[in-house]
Amino acid sequence: MAIVATRVAAVQELYVAYFGRPADTAGLDYWTNVVEANKGAIAAVSAAFAAEKEYTDLFKGMTNAQIVDKIYSNMFGRGTSSTDGREYWVNLLNDKKVTVDVIVAEVAGGALTTDAEAIENKVAAATAFTAELNTTAENTGYNGPAALAAAKAFIAGITTDASLSAAIAPSALAATVAKVVEAGTPFTLEAGLSNLVAAQDAVVDFLAGIDLDNNANTKTTAVQLTTALNGTETAGVWTGGAVTPVDAIISGFRAANPVVRDALIQDRSETLATALETAQANREKALVAAETAAPGLSDAIASLAVVTESKTAAANAVTLARASQANAEVAYEVASNSTITIATNGAVTGLINVNAAGTASLAPGVTEATNPGVTALLTAVRATNTAVAQDGVAADAVYAAKLEVHLLDAATAENTALSAVTALLVPAQVGEIVGRPTAAQILTQQANLEVAAAAETANGGTAGAATTALTNFNNALKAFTDLDVTANNPLTNAVTIQDNLITSYEGQIKALDAAVAGYEVAADRVAELTTLNNAVTAARETFVANDFKLPVTLGASAVATTGSDIFVLGEALTTTIASFGRAGTDALYIGSDFTLNTGALSTGDNTKLEVFFIANATGVRIHVETEVYGSDSTSVPEQVITLTGVAAADLQFDNGIITLKGTTV
Repeated sequence: MAIVATRVAAVQELYVAYFGRPADTAGLDYWTNVVEANKGAIAAVSAAFAAEKEYTDLFKGMTNAQIVDKIYSNMFGRGTSSTDGREYWVNLLNDKKVTVDVIVAEVAGGALTTDAEAIENKVAAATAFTAELNTTAENTGYNGPAALAAAKAFIAGITTDASLSAAIAPSALAATVAKVVEAGTPFTLEAGLSNLVAAQDAVVDFLAGIDLDNNANTKTTAVQLTTALNGTETAGVWTGGAVTPVDAIISGFRAANPVVRDALIQDRSETLATALETAQANREKALVAAETAAPGLSDAIASLAVVTESKTAAANAVTLARASQANAEVAYEVASNSTITIATNGAVTGLINVNAAGTASLAPGVTEATNPGVTALLTAVRATNTAVAQDGVAADAVYAAKLEVHLLDAATAENTALSAVTALLVPAQVGEIVGRPTAAQILTQQANLEVAAAAETANGGTAGAATTALTNFNNALKAFTDLDVTANNPLTNAVTIQDNLITSYEGQIKALDAAVAGYEVAADRVAELTTLNNAVTAARETFVANDFKLPVTLGASAVATTGSDIFVLGEALTTTIASFGRAGTDALYIGSDFTLNTGALSTGDNTKLEVFFIANATGVRIHVETEVYGSDSTSVPEQVITLTGVAAADLQFDNGIITLKGTTV
């Protein structure tokens, strides 16, 4: 495939250089095979192109200097200059030392920087264009001066990567091909109407495919897309979630033009990135200062951050486990047609027992067979108990880490409070205290006091000295750890300030990225809608260019004028047209997919879409199926157009167009 792609690119490059347009399908196929047969050499093809009538007509009457200028223009989208070899090639042509095919090959091969980008992008665009010619009508229509001129204009507009991306976006490329083919195809009313309806349907389908409010029953409008593009919609639904709109983040965004908007986004993004980098650098400085003043403090701060993150994860796990337990509880109650209560420790009277160690098990005699759903309930209870236990461990780790930070970074007030804690430590239990006690010594003392207090009150005992000692110790410890970090832990607070800034800037960057992503989606959609609407405008303009009246898309009612009116079936389920055919040659286009059924509605064919002419008291009712159906015995999907003052027998249907008999359009 790589070889084939290389051959195709080589041929397309010659088409661009010589003719300034993409290859037609047949030409590309033929010349690609020639290049393949010549093992990649393009000299023969280049020479053949230089002798083509299209080339000789294009360059007829030009001087050699103008020929060189044209080659540069076709390939690079620019004029020549004194520094790019123009005079060199002109002189060689004047002296008949080279031919045009040699110049094309040499200039293309020597292209650098923006020139190389331009020819590469033009070739890519030409390749995409030719690949889009995938029907007989399109290949036939890519012919003649008007079509070739439109194709040349397409290639001429492409130089940069951005211009290529915009040009070969699916809707844009399809519109270009349609414009080129239309220019090369003789106008007929049927073809013109078919193109117009297809263009209008493309707009409808595009808007229908964008569900901004996640409600299939409501239609997206162009106004909603513009609102999203302005960055003002509050729900951020273009990204599928609640996103702060760009206009709320960047002042003046809504009023700015697209170029200024891009600049505002870039400026805001760079400002936040710089602020984040500064905060990160300042945090590192604060850590160094902390470590210098209090060795071990930077590690303690880092450890606190790690265990705090683990505690958050553990708390989230508890939330999820309890939600699953609640679901299992509901499921059991439904299955058993009963109501149960789950205790804090997970016990359920008569169903689940929990021992002193916190282990949950089924009560005696309870099985899945006797109590359907109890196994899932037990599993959920155990998962919740495990999550709660792990959350407790995580909480203890956070407490210990915070205590370590307090001990290493203490101001005068904390030293006073700490002395009260130190006075309650028993070296025989926690080891020798050198200077300040460690977190491990404090926690060991606390654990020992808890054991003693528990023993004192075990088996109905009365709280006494041990319990009092534990209470006094906990009060002293709490007085120490509750002291304000900002006032009493300056080294730690310096790091915390930068942590908060980092979190803030990261959040702002995330919000901006999400808002910009939504804005870019909206911009792409608006651009695509603009392309589709332009295709509708172009399709309508062909009627005027060929001396026809502009088609009128039907709504609830219409009145024919004294001219030759063209009506197009719209979305209205019922429509009335007055004075149809009374003056001029009026036509009603419903589409070429329908077959005329001259019988009653009850004679419908369930294998095809049909149209019926049914007479009534005021004229004729035209029934147009919107889905295939076989009879009118029940409510059927259809649109009904009433022509007042017209007899059913006077109508004819041909190629999707309804007219009065004896008229041609």
